[in-house]
Amino acid sequence: MSSPKYIFSNENHRFSFRLTGNTLGLGFAQRLPTPTPLLVVLRSKVYVLPHLDMPNLSILIKSYVIKILIDSVTATGVEFTHGGATYTIGANKEVIVSAGALKSLQILELSGIGDPKVLKPLGIVLKVDLPSVGTNMQDHAADISVSWEVTPESGINSLNKLGDPEFLQQKLGAYFSQKRSLLANVVSERQLPLPSTRHRQSEGHHRETRKGFGRNPPKSAALKKQYTIQMARLKNPDMPVFEIIVNPVLTEWIMLNLARDPTTYPALDANYFDHQIDLDIMVEAFKFGRDLANHEPLKKVVAREANPGPNVGTEADIISMYDPLLLHTFLKSIPSLSEHIKDNLCTVWHTSDTLPMLPEEDGGVVDPKLRVYGTSNIRVVDISIIPLQLSIHTQTIAYGIAEKTADIILEKA
Repeated sequence: MSSPKYIFSNENHRFSFRLTGNTLGLGFAQRLPTPTPLLVVLRSKVYVLPHLDMPNLSILIKSYVIKILIDSVTATGVEFTHGGATYTIGANKEVIVSAGALKSLQILELSGIGDPKVLKPLGIVLKVDLPSVGTNMQDHAADISVSWEVTPESGINSLNKLGDPEFLQQKLGAYFSQKRSLLANVVSERQLPLPSTRHRQSEGHHRETRKGFGRNPPKSAALKKQYTIQMARLKNPDMPVFEIIVNPVLTEWIMLNLARDPTTYPALDANYFDHQIDLDIMVEAFKFGRDLANHEPLKKVVAREANPGPNVGTEADIISMYDPLLLHTFLKSIPSLSEHIKDNLCTVWHTSDTLPMLPEEDGGVVDPKLRVYGTSNIRVVDISIIPLQLSIHTQTIAYGIAEKTADIILEKA
């Protein structure tokens, strides 16, 4: 059976895709996880609840790790807080850290595993000299600020209804009392990764990108090698441009402050637009996505652009809209598209890669068995261990990492 074929076209572009698994194609994320619509579905019903009666499983909620206790290269236990008190629990075999890309990083550093230049000024006793901890942090960034108001004649049941305070209160009440509500359902997605443009594939554009890398070179060994991969991606015509920067030029996050309090997060600067090419890609995709409403089949159901509205555009748009005699004033008062994107950029909560599985000499933190270098029995099991940001949602890979690590541990047992 052949895969479904989908076609989108306007005056400037025509794309014909089959759902073959190639990244240059349509992505469908239909949110219908159960036969009962508008019902909250939790993965804990599969992974946790059926196993609560196991004699070797205890779950302690609202607990925070202060540090892993380490004797030489071996973890002997964990110190943690719960209910305002501090406790210590021993480790007979292993300590598995699975707290996410930011908290797993913080736990290792509070335990004395990391860069001496970061730990010693904070009075943390160095246990394992591993400067690569936290230097490979990456994320997916997005601008989702384009939205349209649909016509009443379209018959589309949009989220505009939530703008009615009475309707919103009804749905909030149903959500908190029954876990059944419009608010319990995530809107289904249709993703259209866009082909690279000739501008992005041009040798001149690559030359400027390489110059940018030279002015702002990576500091970690991992990122130096990954930049080579990124340059190849930029030349690849099958690598999509997307409003979520699924393959961002790698930038080193800056840890502004390592929080000594385990209940708080470290302060970070993501450096999202440290390289101009990431902003160029975002502007290109934003303009394309914004233009979709000017073409069928969307054109017949769109009443107007609700966000960002006509006051945000490229400089060329602004020049065409206003009297040249007044242009100087308008250029100062109307935000540019680049400014709008910078102001509205957000994370999509795919932060990863802080403790990558790489050779130690290349900036790795864990080995192929997910053991932390310099230790004998500490493993990291979450998306911290991804070495290079993926062009997908991170949820499935998180499950895969957990399942694979379970197999590794059972093989050892």
